[in-house]
Amino acid sequence: MAQQPSPTGDKQLKTLTTVNRVIRQLGGTAAVARLTGCGVTAVCNWRARGRFPTRFYALMTGELCARGFIARPQLWGQQGASAIRLTKRSGQTLSIAA
Repeated sequence: MAQQPSPTGDKQLKTLTTVNRVIRQLGGTAAVARLTGCGVTAVCNWRARGRFPTRFYALMTGELCARGFIARPQLWGQQGASAIRLTKRSGQTLSIAA
């Protein structure tokens, strides 16, 4: 996993490059199913395809950032994405180059 500078300057964010690593860091198949509101079978299908549905990009990248990780936008089919923009609950906006 590569290290990216944190937009807040307080810690390094670790870059995840595979669907398996994203699922693992989010707590496993059942945890991702709960997070997204989908079934466990759907999450297993994403793992097999190596890609998440685009509609979960913001939700999942926000949760990853809160845990100290970022992931390649291509894992959600975001081919042209060059940056991730997140807003924390505090209202602070973060931009992370991907």
